Amino acid sequence: MSDSVQGAVLEILKRIQSDVAEVKDRVGRLDDRVAGLDGRVAHLEELATKQRRDSAAMLVMMRGTVGVFTERMDALESDVVRLKEQ
Repeated sequence: MSDSVQGAVLEILKRIQSDVAEVKDRVGRLDDRVAGLDGRVAHLEELATKQRRDSAAMLVMMRGTVGVFTERMDALESDVVRLKEQ
């Protein structure tokens, strides 16, 4: 009986060792994938910063364009009013 108990313990220990080796292998692969993700995340953060700057610049240009358009429309309105008065 002690041989069967020792054999069972040995088999259990072999299985545990195999499982630990498998877990270490998976962790190693995950570390590699996470390292790749770090680069991607950094690239996405740079793109987001650039996009915010571009969006802010576009908003400024649109507001400037609206201001110029409003000035021209006001001038046109005053010209139309003067023409109607004549």
